[in-house]
Amino acid sequence: MLNKSILALSVFLLTLSIKVLGQNPTSNELTLEKAVRIYNEVPSSVSDFQKSKNFKDSERVKIEARIQEAASLLDQIVSPDNEEMANVIRYFRANLQYENGYLYGILGNHDKMYTYLQQSLSFFEQAESGFFPLRYKFDGKSYTIKYENFEYTRGEFYSSISEAATKLKKYEKVPEYSRKGLAIIKDGYVRVVVTDFLLVAKSNLKQYDSEMAENAINYMEGYLKLESKNRSYLDSFDYSYKRGWNFLIQAYDKNPSLGYASTNYAKAATILVKANDRELAAKAYEQALNAGNNDKSFLFEVARAGDFASAGLKSRACNALSGLSLTCYEMSSLSGIYAELGNREKSQEFEKKVSKCTSKEAHEAKVGTGAGFHFYLGTYPFRFIGHKDYIDYGGVAAFSAGKVMVLGSYMIVNKNLYAWTDMSMKSVNDNSSEQYYWSGEQMDVSIRISPDRFRKGDVASYFGPQFGMSNRKLSPIHSDVTNNLTGVTIPGMAFEPTDTQYQVALNFGSFVGGKGVGLDFNISVGASYGQFSINNPDYNLDDFSYSNGYLDNREEWHWGMVLRAGVTVGLFL
Repeated sequence: MLNKSILALSVFLLTLSIKVLGQNPTSNELTLEKAVRIYNEVPSSVSDFQKSKNFKDSERVKIEARIQEAASLLDQIVSPDNEEMANVIRYFRANLQYENGYLYGILGNHDKMYTYLQQSLSFFEQAESGFFPLRYKFDGKSYTIKYENFEYTRGEFYSSISEAATKLKKYEKVPEYSRKGLAIIKDGYVRVVVTDFLLVAKSNLKQYDSEMAENAINYMEGYLKLESKNRSYLDSFDYSYKRGWNFLIQAYDKNPSLGYASTNYAKAATILVKANDRELAAKAYEQALNAGNNDKSFLFEVARAGDFASAGLKSRACNALSGLSLTCYEMSSLSGIYAELGNREKSQEFEKKVSKCTSKEAHEAKVGTGAGFHFYLGTYPFRFIGHKDYIDYGGVAAFSAGKVMVLGSYMIVNKNLYAWTDMSMKSVNDNSSEQYYWSGEQMDVSIRISPDRFRKGDVASYFGPQFGMSNRKLSPIHSDVTNNLTGVTIPGMAFEPTDTQYQVALNFGSFVGGKGVGLDFNISVGASYGQFSINNPDYNLDDFSYSNGYLDNREEWHWGMVLRAGVTVGLFL
């Protein structure tokens, strides 16, 4: 049985409201007060009885009489004043039954213990956080019972009913009670005890499953976290980490197909090393290796286990490590361990591998990866697709150092669609259904910054500023032209305007560095400031009016938008 003094404190941790009630109590309130007054004596009486170790039946009769007296008073309140009073009565009535059951548990009478706990079970199952707070009057003041004050008692109730069911070999009931208790019990000592009830039940029910294996590990770990006095007390009942180990062994012996054996035995080994149990730790390491644990951290743990693993187990771990992908540091560590084990051949083999590995890393850091310089020469493959009159020709050249790349781009453009962005913003129409195109050149320089390095065998996402210039000559635009001074109109004139744009944009994308080949995808979003010209010395935008809405409303200097996507592929050196 658990220490009742802790339980007594938790049951009566109530929050006092300072408000003093002015109205006269009702008959039901007076009866409830009498019952609560008796109830307040019970936990300490049961605790004293448990501590006495000299269990006189006369004392048991005396305590039980007081419990029955309080219960009888509560039963007299047939019609509570309100729903909250009805819940308060249920609360105290259930706790009295729990106290009575606990009293018989102290005496080892598990039949009566289980009977009383069964009577209060429905309340403890329903009394979750939403059931609280509960308020009642006592000695002219208002008291509040909060769930956090009750939760410890609720956890110990599930511990007690799990114990009673286990002692009575009602194993089919125990898992449900234990799980509910473990879900809310925070006290480490109580958790170990309840976990034991669960494991005993699962063993007797022949439920050798993952829950049993997991709780066996929890049992071992929980035991070692306890204070020494609590461990000593559990040891007196043969409750120790060894008991958890035995349950773990049983689960896998009885159910060889049970999963996660390598992981669970590795966890057990780590716990047993903390327990300073050389014999069981070595067995756990062996079981984990037999189960095929190939985790590098675990294998190094075995290899460096000192007195907790035999030379044979350490050699097995080292041989398993030798077949894995290791860093230079790990190879060096393995070489040292082989030397300690007296295996000079293997030690020297890995010394050579370390030498090659470090040389390779140094080389890659200099020219292949890391902060080395790289050059990229590429072109726009998708620009070559299409009719020959619309193909664009261009390329890029870039160099990178670490996390920075500077890229220059040049392209000869043929008949790309021309966007009248400033006209669209002004809702200006050109009074025709014509499409306008431009040909010319586009030049850009971008500075790309990445959180990762630009290197071979890796992908670097980047962003940064892009500066560009575009010289554009538009396809012919037909328009009537009127001289603003003379009013003379010349119909059907054809113009081929030019537009020189200066661009600033945010460039972002991803660069894939392969062995000798690079692939780049990027998007540019920004603005342009351009100088527009009619490209005819006899006409200008200020002194003439045009029937074409674009020409008539376009200013010489104008703003525009930059929105482009590009894909390049080329050599990455």
